[in-house]
Amino acid sequence: DLPEIDVTDEKSVKNCFLRVAPDVVIHAAAFTDVDGAETEEEKAFAVNFLGTENVAKEAKACGAKMVYISTDYG
Repeated sequence: DLPEIDVTDEKSVKNCFLRVAPDVVIHAAAFTDVDGAETEEEKAFAVNFLGTENVAKEAKACGAKMVYISTDYG
């Protein structure tokens, strides 16, 4: 029911958390193209690491619990 946000945009994530004030966040955003991550390393890093860091920081700042969904693909 919420608008999509760019998790790599720290300001966008912060604004969303301020607007919604969640108790729980299910973080499922990811760069899932495993083969594409080999050629688009910066984009994969931005989404999977920096995006997750942005969501985690804002969840902590507002006291929300965060559920992180990932895979074991290695």
